[in-house]
Amino acid sequence: MSVILKKETIQTSKILSQKYSQTTVDCDVIVPDVNPDIKKVLDVSGYITVTEKSIRAGKVYVQGTVNMTVLYSPDGEVASKVKSLSGSQAFNHSLDVGSPGDAAFIVADIEPESFNYSLINSRKINLRCTTGISVKVIEPDSFEIASESDSASDICTETRKIRICNTTVNAENRVVVCEQAELPPGNPSISEILKTAVYPEATELTLMENSALAKGQARICFLYTSLDDGSVQTAEYTIPFEETLDILGAEEDMEAEIEYMLSDMYCEVRDDSDGEPRIFGFEIGLAASLRGIKIQEPEIICDAYSLDCDTKLISQPITIEQLTNNTTARLTHKASVNFPDALPDIAKICDVSITASVDRISTGNGEITVFGKVKSNILYTTNDPELPLCNFSDVSDFTHTLTSPSAESDTICDAKVFTEHTSYTMNSASSLELRVILGLSIRCFKEEELSPVTDIEVDENSSYIKRPCIRIFFVQKGDTLWSIAKKYKTTVDALKECNNLTSDNLDVGQLIKIC
Repeated sequence: MSVILKKETIQTSKILSQKYSQTTVDCDVIVPDVNPDIKKVLDVSGYITVTEKSIRAGKVYVQGTVNMTVLYSPDGEVASKVKSLSGSQAFNHSLDVGSPGDAAFIVADIEPESFNYSLINSRKINLRCTTGISVKVIEPDSFEIASESDSASDICTETRKIRICNTTVNAENRVVVCEQAELPPGNPSISEILKTAVYPEATELTLMENSALAKGQARICFLYTSLDDGSVQTAEYTIPFEETLDILGAEEDMEAEIEYMLSDMYCEVRDDSDGEPRIFGFEIGLAASLRGIKIQEPEIICDAYSLDCDTKLISQPITIEQLTNNTTARLTHKASVNFPDALPDIAKICDVSITASVDRISTGNGEITVFGKVKSNILYTTNDPELPLCNFSDVSDFTHTLTSPSAESDTICDAKVFTEHTSYTMNSASSLELRVILGLSIRCFKEEELSPVTDIEVDENSSYIKRPCIRIFFVQKGDTLWSIAKKYKTTVDALKECNNLTSDNLDVGQLIKIC
């Protein structure tokens, strides 16, 4: 006879493929007729707009556009000490990822890693961007479990809790920030915008049924030339934004994470009420990638027996990734940045941008250690007429250790690092001290092979008559209340009551009465 069990289907997801690749995107840019010749290139920077991420025939296809800005010293007698020009180049790249199913989806990080150039002549420049592409292909999965007996009071079941992490929502949205900002009273009026840098960050995310309330802020740095003398000036603003996003499948009890990337922007100079060009008008498009993660903690039957009859257990082997740790941390990273001797001294810092990355993760002995890098890019003005603007990059290492009792050498970790706050102090005209607050988000998994019970069959012909008796049992190494109860066809609760036990802990050699 089959015992009726309460069953449910557990939805989960698994990573089918994880790949990293680089591609180099280049383009030739010709100086417009209205601009002066290039005397010296001072800085090349930019951002990437992703237009498509798709899976077809065992490949992930990524398409997008690299947008690059060049700052240069003009040749000849011109009012402005620095001029700018821009160029863009579409690209597509593919990665082999095996044979995912139709329901698989992509989680991708696509970022510019470095910019380079070759000056062909004073009116033409070749720009190159090395782009890093990290891709995860995730596929939904499911398995059936039995959690308890639904029909027989004489069936004893032993259950254990498992913890499953399931990425159920993977959504792409667009957030638009449209604003205007006026120059501070001490700044000279605007002649020309040279460069606009946008650094978006998430501040709050609340999931609701099929929607999300996303709050964030965008730090916007303008580099411009003065209307008075053509000198390079800066202005910085932090603009908050809030958007309600339609997210199909979102639920209130999900954990969620969101990342913003600049997708497009438009900037213009506007006059103030006095007719002076002192206002920046801008419209910024942000690509918002949101993931909703559902954590489930079901009970599964791992053993069972009948108090009256012999039983046959039917199990189904499965391999799962159990979520063993889900935590966040903050750390303060300090670094001394010394500029190369070949560069002129600092007159004024224009912009300090920080990117952080995780290189590797070490686990074991109850600890998780994250190793990573912090890359700082410093743009500053000088008093050198031949080199009025300089750009310098520095890389420093960081490590952070967290206590996690479940961390073992085979623990699998997924860690993300993000910049929460940056400040700096000038030590001298050629060095500064950086202080960066980093946020860490870490999920740890352990791959485990289980054989949960899916069906229980009872042999009614093997039933026996119970006779009153008391047996004495001495606990051996490895014995548990469950194993003793199963052996003598009693229950754990009965053993506890007969022996006045208040916990499940047993000592080797301990006397147990079996009533």
